[in-house]
Amino acid sequence: MADVFMSYSREDRARAEQLANAMAAQGWSVWWDRKIAAGTSFDKIIEQELDSARCALVLWSNTSINSEWVKNEAAAALEREALIPVRIDDVRQPIEFRRRQAIDLIGWNGDAASPALLPLLEGIAQRLGGKSGVQITLPPAARKRSLSMTWLAAIAAVVAIAGGAFWMTSKRGDGDPSAAGPESANIANATNAVTYAMQCRGGGPFEVRNESTGGVRIGFVPADQPASASMIPGQCSWPDRPINEQEPRDICDATEGRSQFVDALARPEMITVRVYYEPATKCFRVVRF
Repeated sequence: MADVFMSYSREDRARAEQLANAMAAQGWSVWWDRKIAAGTSFDKIIEQELDSARCALVLWSNTSINSEWVKNEAAAALEREALIPVRIDDVRQPIEFRRRQAIDLIGWNGDAASPALLPLLEGIAQRLGGKSGVQITLPPAARKRSLSMTWLAAIAAVVAIAGGAFWMTSKRGDGDPSAAGPESANIANATNAVTYAMQCRGGGPFEVRNESTGGVRIGFVPADQPASASMIPGQCSWPDRPINEQEPRDICDATEGRSQFVDALARPEMITVRVYYEPATKCFRVVRF
């Protein structure tokens, strides 16, 4: 029984091998090489390995999203709650899998010391239940890069908050927070930013992606009417008007309640979340859910 089963398109074999090597370096057994001995049933062996693996990585790429074989393996892994989706190209997951957060490795160059691997390695370790003897360790150079990225992200967040407040105030003209139901809120004690109540209909194909800074980015479909009217699952809108063409189609959430927010989006109910516009990320940043 392998710790990790990896599903991928044959065109992505080189990148799959790089990932397999990175996971093996953590002490995990990985079943990924589809070279099967002559005289054995290909389908049967794969099914056995997929069913027995402790978790299953599915690599979504430009080619795998069109592969029925990969989608079938992803469906089998999802059925037994073993699926860990990973985007290696800038693609949308097939619609039936979008309720699961995908870990982004877009642009990863195969460097096993890259901090970009941390979310994936931590996710696998958590799924394996803290397997004895396995630690999430990266070379010193990688840890130093990761720390630098954290500080840069923090600085960028403060700048983005200030920029978001300016954008919202300018957009309102007089900065009156009473229009369309926004409120003034102090964000991270850094600046006053005008927040808005956005409403979403859960139970639809929201695209949830992990960000390198630790938060999530959620893609939604803008409704063509206010939220007060009926919306279909997967849509978001403002209470008094539709989202216009210049506004983002993404919600970013780095709050402690982000997991609860993602879980709520999977249920067929109306959800209200307070957001403000963040120019640096071109998304609506969650203040609270």
